[in-house]
This record gives sequence, C-alpha cells and structure tokens, in this order.
Amino acid sequence: MFTNLSIKARLIFILSFLAVLLLVIGIIGLSGISKTEAGLKTVYEDRTVPLGQVASIQAMLLQNRIAVTAALADTRPEFIAEQAARVESNIAEIGVTWDAYMATDLTPEEKTLADKFAIDRKSFVVEGLQPAIV
Repeated sequence: MFTNLSIKARLIFILSFLAVLLLVIGIIGLSGISKTEAGLKTVYEDRTVPLGQVASIQAMLLQNRIAVTAALADTRPEFIAEQAARVESNIAEIGVTWDAYMATDLTPEEKTLADKFAIDRKSFVVEGLQPAIV
C-alpha cells in the first residue's frame, strides 16, 4: 500500500495519522478529567461537607455539656444565665446544622443512624438540657 507513495506522502500520512491519534487521546483524557471532577464534586458535597456539619454538631453538644457542668459548679445567677443562653444558642444552631445535614444525600446506613440520632437528641434536649437550664 505504501510502497508506491513517495517519502513525502508517507511522512504526511504518518504525521496526519499521529495528529488525529493525539487529538483523539486528548479528547478521551479531557472526558476522563470531566468525569473525575464530577465524582470529586459529589464526594465533596455529599461526604466532606456533611462531615464538617457532624463535627460542628458534636462540638456544640460538648459545649452544652460543659456549660451545664460549669453552671452547676458556679452558682452565681449571672453566670448561670450566661451558660443557659449559650446552651439555648447551641440548641438552635444544632437544629439549623442538622437540617442542612439531612438535606444532603445520605446512604441507607447514614439515614438509619441519623434518624436514631434525631430521636435521641430530641430526648436529650427535652429531658436533659432544658430542665437543667431552667
């Protein structure tokens, strides 16, 4: 097939073929990068952001426990009022953060654990925190 072509024609054919091959490989690479970007966006939005929300909730729950303990240790009325206000603020902030967490895509296992946490948290707030700060 190539035996009858001149060297110039062969070189043009080979370079054209390699240019097309390079273009195809580039397009495949860009497509792969696009898919990877979409996958990483999903990981960030559905895993990393909720992880931060859970960590924030955990920190505020700990702050509530510390505030109640501090109020029990220091019986000055103004200090107790300050700690009660901190607990009330944290309860509200936890509610907002929890709603944002529940709006993300959860796996079935996460959904089960989240539902259990919501029940336990409501019980903790109603039966534990609110009576302690009143």
